[in-house]
Amino acid sequence: MPAFVLTFLFAVYVLGPDLASRWILGFVAPRRILTQSRGEEISRAIVWALVPLQLAYLWAAKCGSLWSIGNMGDVRTFYAGLSSDSFFNSFREGFYRSVSIFIRMNWALIWREYTIVILTALLVTLTAWKYGTIRSRYLKDRPNLEAIISSLILPRISYWHILLSPMLIPARHYMVLDVMTKGDDLFQGKVKEYAIGANGELLSITLSSPRKYKRKELLDARTAFAAKTISNEPDPAKYWKDVPGTLFVVLSSEVKTLNIQYKPDIAAMLRSKVVAKRLRQFADQTKKTSSAN
Repeated sequence: MPAFVLTFLFAVYVLGPDLASRWILGFVAPRRILTQSRGEEISRAIVWALVPLQLAYLWAAKCGSLWSIGNMGDVRTFYAGLSSDSFFNSFREGFYRSVSIFIRMNWALIWREYTIVILTALLVTLTAWKYGTIRSRYLKDRPNLEAIISSLILPRISYWHILLSPMLIPARHYMVLDVMTKGDDLFQGKVKEYAIGANGELLSITLSSPRKYKRKELLDARTAFAAKTISNEPDPAKYWKDVPGTLFVVLSSEVKTLNIQYKPDIAAMLRSKVVAKRLRQFADQTKKTSSAN
């Protein structure tokens, strides 16, 4: 029985916080699957649980609620009653009293530990969700702080989610993806959606406003220009062709290379308060200049 109680408490105090934090982070980002042994997983969970458990203990002890419930004598009475039938029969009333105290003392620690874990996980989740905006606005001139935050957040998230989600996109920008397939076809479009497997691997990419590059036609035109069959040098930008349809899906098994571009979202910039304020100031200054003339 003591072994069962200790195993249960280990699961609640050590394994539970790690599972709770992973579950909360999973709402905004698929986590990265790391190949670890059982011992490595347990060691990692212990490290992650030590800090909130210590904070919970200091919180409960400082507020006085922990030791006002009971003391270590009650804990020893509880375990002695579980371990020894003779002790249980001799001190049955004291044992039952110690059970209630033991549960209340653990509850005083558990709810505080999980409060700390959940609030921390929510903060990490919010930071991961707005990581691109936070990095471009607040961490641009703070490389050390950026390195610390990145080391805490990015290793827990799928590599493909980091690349294809708005996490790394600066504020008021959007992502354009160039996809070279194994058949040497080049496609371009805005990242609309992507599918990630249970192990964090990329399954497919969905592009909106898709275009295909007419590479063969460009090469033929360059050959003709070199042979002076045509007089004008071909412009590579004119060899894009719209792909019929609203969305274009590329399976990861067909992807050869990816090129990611971050382009400014002019409409979003015009909607921003800073730009709107500067435009009003410019308009007012123009009116004053016109009136003066």
